[in-house]
Amino acid sequence: MNYGYEIFTGRFQPFHIGHYLTLKHLAEISDRKIVIGIVNPDPAHPIAGDQQKDWHRFEKSMNPLNFWERQKLIWLALADSEFKQKVEAVVPIARPSVNIGRANQFLPPQPRRFVLSQKWNDEVEAWKANRYQKLGDDTLVISCRDLPPLSTLGEGSVIRAMVQARLPNWGALIPEKSLQYLCNLGFEERVLEEPLDDPAEFVREFIQNHPNRELAARLLVPEQPLNEALTTKRKNVGQVLIDRLTNPDQDLGATRIVILPVDLAREVEKMSTHLFVEGSSTERVSMKEIDKDNLQVEISDQTCRLILRKLRG
Repeated sequence: MNYGYEIFTGRFQPFHIGHYLTLKHLAEISDRKIVIGIVNPDPAHPIAGDQQKDWHRFEKSMNPLNFWERQKLIWLALADSEFKQKVEAVVPIARPSVNIGRANQFLPPQPRRFVLSQKWNDEVEAWKANRYQKLGDDTLVISCRDLPPLSTLGEGSVIRAMVQARLPNWGALIPEKSLQYLCNLGFEERVLEEPLDDPAEFVREFIQNHPNRELAARLLVPEQPLNEALTTKRKNVGQVLIDRLTNPDQDLGATRIVILPVDLAREVEKMSTHLFVEGSSTERVSMKEIDKDNLQVEISDQTCRLILRKLRG
């Protein structure tokens, strides 16, 4: 069949490396123009008919960016790509799988083909393919097996959970050309405004269930010596942390309590989260504000020993 357009839709919260690699592959295997449809364009005012069956992906915590911001992110990401000229438009649309009447107001008419990107654990895309077929539209399912391994790490939910868990490598999952703009938008701050339930556990489970666990762990929680990261902030701070953790304010046996300046306490929190996500530790630190400059850090003896081992190199 002579498909007039390839239609690639998503919420793109945010547009990530998985989206980019899917589009790149699509451009390589198809000579048709591509229309990108941004679903849930105005998160504060969902389109009538989109939220069937209490669609949880439209919750505020999962949609920090508006349409114009996402559209610009996409164009920036594609700016220097060899396939940018194949993208005809980036448009706001209703959810075509359940709201095709309204979606058609922004989409080219048939013949067309909806493009779906299916990961190893993705039942939603299979459901969408069935829906489109029932609506009389053709589909093209691009499997993660057809894409570079990095594409399997591109998930908006994982990126937002990494931000919440203060795992700094989330930017590795964003196309380089659009990362600075995303940071300038205050993406991290917006995500942190809507707390998630145990984001570190979410990332940990994602890594453990990933078909290429070694790749996921290496890219999502890369090994980064804490003392090297901290020396740019304060001279000999690694030794300061070693001294404070070795000689806590209270040693309760299985738990140590240390009062630290906010910046040092946050670094200990990051290291603890890193150990938890990679599976080296089963516990994380808890923190309590003492005053505007200091936090009380409660840390298990096991986690403390692991952090000290890393600090000592």
